[in-house]
Amino acid sequence: MKSIGTYVKRPLIISLFTFISVILVFISLYHAIEDYNKLLMDSTRISNGIKPLFSQGIINNETIELVDTYIPGNLLGELKARNDIPALQNEARRIMKEIQDLRTQHVNTLIVYLRYGLFSMILLFLLLIILIIITNNAVHKVILTSKNMVLYFGQTILGGRDPLETSIDSHFTDFSKARHYKEIQEIEAFFQRTLDRMNLIQELLTMDLGFSIETFIDQFGNLFCSDTYQQILPCDRFSLALYEADQNLLVAYHATVRGNQPIFLQTGFCQPLSETSLRLVLEQRSPYRIINNLEERDSMSAQLLLQEGIRSNLTVPIIINERLFGFLFFAHRKADTYTDEIGNIATLISNILRSRLFYSHGIQRTLSVFGDGIVNIVEFKDDETADHTRRVSLYAELIADDLRQRCHITPQKASEIREYAPLHDIGKIGIPDTILLKPGPLNSEEWTIMKQHPAIGGKLIKKANEQLIRQLGFGLLHTAYNIITDHHEWWDGTGYPQGKKGIDISIEGQIIAIADVFDALTTRRPYKEAYPIDQSLAMLSEQAGTHFNPELVEIFTKKREEIVKIYQKHYVTL
Repeated sequence: MKSIGTYVKRPLIISLFTFISVILVFISLYHAIEDYNKLLMDSTRISNGIKPLFSQGIINNETIELVDTYIPGNLLGELKARNDIPALQNEARRIMKEIQDLRTQHVNTLIVYLRYGLFSMILLFLLLIILIIITNNAVHKVILTSKNMVLYFGQTILGGRDPLETSIDSHFTDFSKARHYKEIQEIEAFFQRTLDRMNLIQELLTMDLGFSIETFIDQFGNLFCSDTYQQILPCDRFSLALYEADQNLLVAYHATVRGNQPIFLQTGFCQPLSETSLRLVLEQRSPYRIINNLEERDSMSAQLLLQEGIRSNLTVPIIINERLFGFLFFAHRKADTYTDEIGNIATLISNILRSRLFYSHGIQRTLSVFGDGIVNIVEFKDDETADHTRRVSLYAELIADDLRQRCHITPQKASEIREYAPLHDIGKIGIPDTILLKPGPLNSEEWTIMKQHPAIGGKLIKKANEQLIRQLGFGLLHTAYNIITDHHEWWDGTGYPQGKKGIDISIEGQIIAIADVFDALTTRRPYKEAYPIDQSLAMLSEQAGTHFNPELVEIFTKKREEIVKIYQKHYVTL
């Protein structure tokens, strides 16, 4: 690859050397002229000093000394001392001939120098003309090529042209020919980077909206962690941490990792914001923060990231309505990965994503409030229902989180199970109070009515979900519907309301079934006393394969320590 300057540099260097040669030739010519001028003057003096020798037989000593300067070893001084006039005259004739020869020699030298000087001047003139032509062509080509390149990439941006395509229209012929220039390739690379950034932004703007933040992070994380945009924004780990203002906590929410590497900084990891270095980002109103060597950090989060192989971290705060919403994290396994240029790109991307983040979070919170409102209607009839729904949600979360960590369900599904678990009994709103609040066991007729509550709740949520589909183009309550309708289905097909069997039962229904029955066993009811936790876990194990999915029962029974904590915190006996 050659630079445009290469085509100008060579004739310029040759011209410079030729110019120096011309100067040296003319300097030599100047000295030769000076020497000849001096010889001409001295030869005239010598001739005038010798003339009296032929007319008067005398010669002065000054003439003899001047002759000695040009013709050393002459006999004028010796013959004058002997007063040998004839010999002096003969020696004078010989000296005048040598002086004439010397003058002729100087004239020939001057002619040679003049020829060299004239040739050098002609060569220099020709080289300068060539240099002017080459420079003019190069400048013209650069201007024309730059103009065509701008037009070319303008069509690429507006018309979807591939900048690397080999077939180029006739309008861009000069652009194609000039690609071997280094400067042109640098400009082309700049345009390519610009187009890649525009493509990334376009892809972000046109990506389908997801109502859950987990979906949001996975969608954009898979994009950032792909090979496509690594040159623009290197990323091996894309994650989000949300700020809970009421507790001043920064909570790790979700992460997408390149290459399916294990995650050690898990969802739910939290730290007070005031105890992290990110508070300085807010105080200084920095658009981003770069850590290019996490080994220099001793925080717990840094150590967990190092276990994942992460070495560099780029953090961008998300500010919505002048309030801190959270932080986006771009991380890489190589140290010294991020620069200010990449930081500015990440900030631009954050500005694009923050509204979509807020949209997703707003929908989730709205649905959560909606669910709580419905649950509160049921709880209004029975105070125990409130604690029951809370415990069932927490028990279900233990199983869902385990499945999520082993990638058996998506993070979104795990989050939805946690959010919608309290809705599992909303169908009881349609059950008469005489049955719902009956202090003793139900008779067969009453039990038949009670068993209708999954179907009642399912109809309620199904109608709500259909309205969302009509209004938004996608449903948001599929998981809620499955929880409500399937949490009384049995693994062996003897449950209700539809008698589903095995894997035909939704995974969320299978999970809630275990959590619901376990809470019923471990709490006092009007018709029974509470069973101890260990006995209840044993009873669940006995029903594995008949009532419950054996794999899920095994997961749940291994969580005894967490179960005890939930039970002790959320079950109050009177």
